[in-house]
Amino acid sequence: MSLHRLLQYRVAEERPVRVALIGAGTLGRAVLAQARRMPGLHVIAIADTSREAALDAARDAGWPEEGLATSPAKAIASQGLWPTDDAVGAITAGGVEVIIEASGDAVAGVRHALAAFHRGRPVVMANPAAEALAGPLLARRALQADVIHAPAAGLASASLAAQVERARACGLEVVSAGCFNACPADPRVTPDTLPEGLEGPPARLTARLDGSQAATELAAAANAIGLLPRPEGLSFAACPPEDLTKQMLPATRGGLLEGPGRVDAVSGPGGITCPWEGTFVVAEGWVPLGGGTAELTALTRPLPHPATEVLASAASVVLRGEAGGEAGGAANHFAADVVCVAKKGLDRDQVLDGMGGACVYGKLMPAADALKADLLPIGLAKGARLKTHIAVGHPIRWFDVEIDMEAAADVMSFRREMEWLLAGHKSPFADA
Repeated sequence: MSLHRLLQYRVAEERPVRVALIGAGTLGRAVLAQARRMPGLHVIAIADTSREAALDAARDAGWPEEGLATSPAKAIASQGLWPTDDAVGAITAGGVEVIIEASGDAVAGVRHALAAFHRGRPVVMANPAAEALAGPLLARRALQADVIHAPAAGLASASLAAQVERARACGLEVVSAGCFNACPADPRVTPDTLPEGLEGPPARLTARLDGSQAATELAAAANAIGLLPRPEGLSFAACPPEDLTKQMLPATRGGLLEGPGRVDAVSGPGGITCPWEGTFVVAEGWVPLGGGTAELTALTRPLPHPATEVLASAASVVLRGEAGGEAGGAANHFAADVVCVAKKGLDRDQVLDGMGGACVYGKLMPAADALKADLLPIGLAKGARLKTHIAVGHPIRWFDVEIDMEAAADVMSFRREMEWLLAGHKSPFADA
C-alpha cells in the first residue's frame, strides 16, 4: 500500500506517526519545517545539545510559541513540539515510534542509536559520520534488539546503497560506484579560509570542501553494500557522467581504479565545479533494447531533497517495517574507514577539533589498511590531545593521541568491539 495512503489512515485515526528528532542543525531544521506539512506524522520532540538551538529551530520551522510544550506528554496531548537538550529523554519518551538521528556528531550519533535500540525503537540514521565510525556494529546491535536501523533516504550514502542494491537485484555486476562532488577536494581548507559567498555552518562547509564529507558518506555506503575504497583515498577525478564507463573501471580495463567493486568520488570536467550532485553506479550486464551482448552502463541519480526523504524513511519504518525501499540497509561489512590526516603541522599538546575544523581532514581507506596502521578514525578525533608532533599531510595514529575518556570512553569501547568482531583486529588499547 502506498505510503501516502497509510499516512491518511493515521490521520483518520487521529494517531499520527510520532517522531523524536535529534539535531537542530541544517538538516534537522529542514526536517522539522517539512514535517509541519506532512499529514499523519508528528515530530513531538526536537533535541540538541543546547535547548536554545532547539528553540531556534522550532521558531525557524514556524512553530508558534503557544505550540511549544514543556514535556513530551504535553506535546502529544496538544499536538505541539517539545524543544529540549535531553536527547535521551526524547528518545525514550512515551509514545515515540521512531527516532531520526540528525545530530551530525559521530560520537553522539552512536550513543543515540544505542539508547534507541535499548528502548526497542527504530532509528533512521541521517548521520553518515556515526555510520562511518561504527555503522556495521550498530546494524548488528539493531538485529539483536529486533529493531530497524535504517539509513535515511535522501543522503548520498543511502542513495548510493539503494542504487547499488537495485542494480544487483536486476542482475547487473557492479564494477564501481560513488558520488559526484560539488568540486575537487582541497584538504587545506579551514573554517577561516572558506571562499566568500558560501552559506551554511563553517564546519559543514569545510568538511564538504576538504573531502571529509564525501569520505564519510562513501564509507557508510561501502560498509552497507560491501564495496572497497581505493587504497590511496578518493581521487575526485575530473569525470563528466558520459566518461564514467571509461574512467571508473579497473586499470586492467583502461580505467583509474585498482580493481573491481570500488567506490570513488569524481568532480566536474577539468576539475571545475560539478553542475549537479548525485551518485553513480557503473555496472556490467545491461542488455540493450532488442537484445544483444551485455554491456557496461553508467547509472546516475541526482540527490533528492533530503528533508522529504528523511521523513518518508521515518514514516515507512513505522508503517511498512522498512526504510522506504529506497534507502537500502546496513550490513555487517567493515570494508571502509575514515582516518585523520593533518591539514598542517601539528604540535604536541594540540587538541584536535575534528571533522570540519582547522587541524585534520578525513581520508577514506580500506578498513584493513587503516587497522593495520592503527590509524585514528576521524569520528573520535574531536577533543583528542596530541602526544607528539605531526607533519602536514601525515595520518594520525591511535598512539599519537590521548582520548578524553570521560567524553568518549563508551563509544571508543564500542568501536574497538567492532574492530575485533568484524575485522579480527586486536586494538592497541585492548589491554588498557
